[in-house]
Amino acid sequence: MDTSILLPIIGLPFFGAGLILLVPRNRACWFGRIAILVPALAFILTLRCWPSVADSAVYTKQFAELPQLALSLALRADRFGVFFALLITLIGVAIAQYARHYFKNENIRRFWFLLMIFQGSMLGIAFSESLLTLFIFWEMTTISSALLIAHNFQEKSACTAASQALMVTAAGGLALLAGIVLLGQISGTDQFLKLAQNSPSILSHSLSRVALCLLLMGAFTKSAQFPFHFWLPGAMAAPIPISAYLHSATMVKAGILLLARLFPVFSESDIWQPVVGTVGLVTFVVGSWNAFRCADMKKLLAHSTVAYLGVLTAIYGYSSQGKVHGELLHIANHTFYKSSLFLLLGWFEKVAGTRDINLLDREIWYRRQPVGALLFCLAGLSIVGGPFLLSYTSKDLFFEIVLTQTSDIWPALLVIVGSTLTVAFSIKLVIPTFLGTAEPDGRRVVQQNVSLWLLIIPGLLIIPQLVGGLALSSWTEGLSEPAREWSGGLAFWQELDVKTTVKFIIFTGGFLLYFFWRKLGDIPMLEGFLNVGLRFAQNFLKTAGRMGSWLQGSHYPTHMSIMLLASATFTLVLFFLGTNGSWIETGGFGWELTPYFIFPAFLVITSSLALPFAPDRVSLMILLGVGAFGVALFYINMRAPDLAMTQLLVDTLGLIALLVVFHHVKGRNPAEGEGAKPLRILVASLMGIGTGCLVLLAGIHATGERIGQQHLDLSVPYAFGRNVVNVILVDFRALDTLGEVLVLILAAVGVAALLQRSGQSQDASTSEERRL
Repeated sequence: MDTSILLPIIGLPFFGAGLILLVPRNRACWFGRIAILVPALAFILTLRCWPSVADSAVYTKQFAELPQLALSLALRADRFGVFFALLITLIGVAIAQYARHYFKNENIRRFWFLLMIFQGSMLGIAFSESLLTLFIFWEMTTISSALLIAHNFQEKSACTAASQALMVTAAGGLALLAGIVLLGQISGTDQFLKLAQNSPSILSHSLSRVALCLLLMGAFTKSAQFPFHFWLPGAMAAPIPISAYLHSATMVKAGILLLARLFPVFSESDIWQPVVGTVGLVTFVVGSWNAFRCADMKKLLAHSTVAYLGVLTAIYGYSSQGKVHGELLHIANHTFYKSSLFLLLGWFEKVAGTRDINLLDREIWYRRQPVGALLFCLAGLSIVGGPFLLSYTSKDLFFEIVLTQTSDIWPALLVIVGSTLTVAFSIKLVIPTFLGTAEPDGRRVVQQNVSLWLLIIPGLLIIPQLVGGLALSSWTEGLSEPAREWSGGLAFWQELDVKTTVKFIIFTGGFLLYFFWRKLGDIPMLEGFLNVGLRFAQNFLKTAGRMGSWLQGSHYPTHMSIMLLASATFTLVLFFLGTNGSWIETGGFGWELTPYFIFPAFLVITSSLALPFAPDRVSLMILLGVGAFGVALFYINMRAPDLAMTQLLVDTLGLIALLVVFHHVKGRNPAEGEGAKPLRILVASLMGIGTGCLVLLAGIHATGERIGQQHLDLSVPYAFGRNVVNVILVDFRALDTLGEVLVLILAAVGVAALLQRSGQSQDASTSEERRL
């Protein structure tokens, strides 16, 4: 297989995003067309890769490597990644077509652009071979998904949900980054194939558990595992197409993909099954209970997504011997029925005017919308693993994996409780919605002429459930591991065994529990103790924001005094902590050069001592200039003419610029008539002493190797320059220099804007005085 095809597949959505930005607004209809054509083309290219990887072959392509940091940029094509990419692109085509008719004339460029960026980021995750590559695309999904959730940014709930999702997933991303760095130091690589080959040596390392926990933290936050599950239902503030895409095939599955990549490396760890399996089953129960308690159909689906993500996590937790039976089957099962349910809900909300089950419970909708009711029933039956459906086989495998891989009783109890609640909320989703007794309320606003595409797309997405249930032996064999033999026939029980008995108990308990859902309404939902932590974090940020506003809005000398005092304290503490015997060289301080520095030191010291007593701004600038010229003399004595010239030019230009600014700025001179302020002198003295100590420490501490010698050795062969200072500025530290130049440009623009505004205000005041 030619791995060069992976870059075009990943790059297509980003190219589409660029095209969307270039499309004129009067051609807004092309936004959606591009969003359909791009994933369709990516799907075709990805489909070409499937025959090469169907038998578990793996192809990799490395682009760059930093062996010193154990980091690299690499892509891979394997069964799991290619199948995941096929789902991303296929569901992407369906979502784009659905969104075109859902939003109607709301051709929002921002939505289509972010959708393409998010799609490309997810494809990047699917094809990542190295942890560094995965992390880059991981963070891109974090940012783009938060912006998509905040689609209706005028609403406070949307902004709150987006910020909550960003905080949780970004915090998990930081933990993931720490785990990547630690794992790289342990193993010497960040590529999944090499990590799997070195699994025994990695597991024998004392820090392997720490690295695993950090990596799992990233996976759990992304896939909304308990106790990080609360952000996902809040993300329902996004419109239906966004919710369907993010929470069925893409974003929340990124954590599952990471678990799949880590499974060959850490599955034999002594903490893998206890941590991953337990978190998955607890999330399954918590998500199912919260879904059972919901009256809002959209939030019910969100909590059910959390529950099934717990199922997928538990499957990886309880699998053993390096194999996960039917992992593609489980992911495909959830992707198709959950995306169909979300899109059906978008259609039904436009038709019925509400998604509140308490209102719909009294209305009979199956007579008005028989096709939609049938599709809802099929999708609802898919949640519980009903017979003759693909989900039946998926649920069967889930029971087999969990119940046969452990002898403890509590995993079986959690499976039974979670599955019973799943049956109950699935019935609650369908029966009260369509099988009421009264005619729908005519006073409720109902949209007319709802596009049939809002019903066709979810209908097409539910077809794989039927095909998988009615053609089990041929269709699902490709979604399992190639070595596994599947029994032929329909997706229905062939014999009475333990799994069939458990299913009978679960369905019976779910039906009985459904009849008590109204009476159980007073029992609270299990939102998780992290909500308390989240509120604490939000209050902390608000308090910090108020303090920052007070500091920034305070008197400028107070503002500067606080910052300088904090900096001085830090430098002094650093100095006293760092002055131990191992840090300091035994050589002298260069006192023999003292005669050369007497006059420059005199200029710097006298100008500094005179600064607090300067009578006006001009005197302040002159004294600062004298001190700067003294520093330039230091450079000249140290045979650094380039630094001296730079110092003189910068200080001369800065002095001229400040004098020009002060000439135009009107108002009271803060230095006039105030004299020397003892507090300011104390702060300035501490800052000077601290900085001096820090510079002294930097100059005398022992180092293994002088970086200056490396610059001298590399200047000519690599940068073709003999002036090492210039080479450092424009080659070795070119980005730093570019950043400094940009800062100066921004500062100049800001000063010019302030001066212009000041001039406009003065002209306006003069005109007003003349009119008076």
